[in-house]
Amino acid sequence: MAIVQFKTESSAELELLQKINRALPAELQQQYNDLSAMI
Repeated sequence: MAIVQFKTESSAELELLQKINRALPAELQQQYNDLSAMI
């Protein structure tokens, strides 16, 4: 469900998520990257 919801985010919201991601610790960033690869 979350992945489908993620796909429908606007590009501006995705940009914001990416900015937040860059501020996260490296281990969390790796988990985020793994999730992004599935989308």
